[in-house]
Amino acid sequence: MESYECTVTILDLNDYCLESIFDYLEGKDLINFAETCSRARQVFKHWSSFRYVNFFVVEEISTYELKLLSIVAENVRKLCIYVDDLNVFLSRNYGKNKNYFFNKFCMLINDMTSLQSFGLWQYTKKVSTRSIFLALQKKNLKNLQICAPKCESAALRSFTELEMLSLNVQLSSKDLLKSCQSMRQLRALHLTDRVGNSSLKDIIYHCSNLQELSFYIKTKKNNINCTTLKGTGATDIFGALADSAKCLKSLIVHGIICDLNQAKQLAGISTLRILKCSFANADCVLALRNLTLLEELRISFKCDVNISSIYLDLIRECAHLYLLSIVDFNVQPDFAIKAAEVRKEFVNRRPLVLQIYGHRNSTIEPTAADIDKRLVIYRCMTLQELLKL
Repeated sequence: MESYECTVTILDLNDYCLESIFDYLEGKDLINFAETCSRARQVFKHWSSFRYVNFFVVEEISTYELKLLSIVAENVRKLCIYVDDLNVFLSRNYGKNKNYFFNKFCMLINDMTSLQSFGLWQYTKKVSTRSIFLALQKKNLKNLQICAPKCESAALRSFTELEMLSLNVQLSSKDLLKSCQSMRQLRALHLTDRVGNSSLKDIIYHCSNLQELSFYIKTKKNNINCTTLKGTGATDIFGALADSAKCLKSLIVHGIICDLNQAKQLAGISTLRILKCSFANADCVLALRNLTLLEELRISFKCDVNISSIYLDLIRECAHLYLLSIVDFNVQPDFAIKAAEVRKEFVNRRPLVLQIYGHRNSTIEPTAADIDKRLVIYRCMTLQELLKL
């Protein structure tokens, strides 16, 4: 009887078997096998489509990582780049040819057809990021975060489908308005003090679907306790938010508000669920009682004055409040007990989480230990929470 030898190579395996092999490979072995032939590469692309959707070019970048990125580029949905780290890698590995490979990297971004979220961090001016933004121009980005010495406003204007924009760049109010007025889908806008914000009133008109906003207000010269904005002023911005931003749920205001009119306009944003701000007088704090839908309130009052009664009034009026973050020199030692007594007035409400920071934790804690945790949960504020104030 004649016998037949059957020779089967690894590439004769079906896609499922090849994907199973990929599951057991790591690092360079994974990439080397994926590049054995066009079929292996195609199967690897499908296998990696759910594994490499987020990619971070940061710190110790390796040739292997960039090669992996070149293979899975069309599957990447979120890309974060630390430009300075990338520049160090290219300089160390390619020397005088680094600009050529930087441009190749930008071409790779252009191939990312699924890209929806992009973040760029740069702290030196050694590398121009213009090529990166040119590669992003035709992308339908939903999220964009930029921290860089500067950014040309023209580079931002093509991102008309953005839902989240975070800027930490030197940008004028005029350029910010030009960039944002076509972003009708914008849901979240976060600005640092390097971004001019006197045009916020007009931006709010164009971006009426805003749900989250954070910005800085400027301090008056020779007066560290009061703040004002150049141009339209904080009063006008808060007024515009109350009138036009009917979807706004979260507001973070960096800087101290001391003007009562500003506080009243702020309290007119009736849709707010989350608020973080600082005040210089008690009347401004009292105005917040009109924000009856508030769920989270992080507030710092910049005077060494006991305003326990005002905070208790806020707890009473803001029936949905479940997080109150304050500093201890504004409340009396038995504040947690008093807060629990107020919460008794509400039926079937989740307990209030009370975060207090300061030097009197030792006097507040003993009185808070015996309170009913179904009413109030007292917590010493962590450093991470303190930074949120």
